Amino acid sequence: MTSSIEDGVTTRYTYAGTDQNQLLTETTDGVGAYGYIYGGADSQGVPIIVGQSTAGAGTSSVISDPVTGQPLNLTTADGVTGLYVVNGIGNQVGLLTDARTTAFQVAYSPYGAQNVTAGSTSDEWVQNPYGFKNGNRTDNGTIVKFGLRWYLAATGTWTQRDTLDAPLDPKNANRYGFAGGDPVNEADPTDRSWIKAGRLPGAATGLYGTGKVLDGNDTLAGFAAGFAIETFCVALAAAAGAATAGAGFVAAAGCFVVGEAGGNLVDSQMSS
Repeated sequence: MTSSIEDGVTTRYTYAGTDQNQLLTETTDGVGAYGYIYGGADSQGVPIIVGQSTAGAGTSSVISDPVTGQPLNLTTADGVTGLYVVNGIGNQVGLLTDARTTAFQVAYSPYGAQNVTAGSTSDEWVQNPYGFKNGNRTDNGTIVKFGLRWYLAATGTWTQRDTLDAPLDPKNANRYGFAGGDPVNEADPTDRSWIKAGRLPGAATGLYGTGKVLDGNDTLAGFAAGFAIETFCVALAAAAGAATAGAGFVAAAGCFVVGEAGGNLVDSQMSS
């Protein structure tokens, strides 16, 4: 997307390279221009914003967790530093400055509609590059960018459909849907699928554990061996990138089978 129009006002966008993974500039007619500076990526490959330049205001800087990508604090161009206040579902709802003031307060609806309740004209808010669920926010918060796609909070959907087609997965059958239709409990930072690598091991080993308990014929040693085998298998699958919807379920099912076979082998040895 190179431009968008809202209420007759045009905003233009430029990117690094030929895809939309890194937004470089956002320029709104009659409002201003913003630039984004990146430094590395988090564990899911999402580029981490380390600064934002604002026309006429200078450049702010952000310190983030290098693994999760969670922004921790913001320093504005005038040298004021603040800690982000994050609510239980991952939204930054405020900024507490080193001068013991609240620079801004913002609320989001479950699907991301933005409402700045205090500090909308502060440097901290103007120079804050993040919006709903830590996506790249636009000036008015109407659309938010994650990965390669743009998200429209008013409808709770992407402006482009997912390239991953998973018609047999109820949560991902709608290729315009955000976070499997459950933005309170899930996020979609990579724009690819609501299932992330961090979820796959727990889901698969939970399936294995349930199956073994229902089986009723396993020894403690067999259960431990099967559980360990499957956990290792799932970790390898996640590391190889098999955490998106279709591949994730195939990997989980495959690891269940491998773990079950290993557990059964140990059971047979214990009983012989």
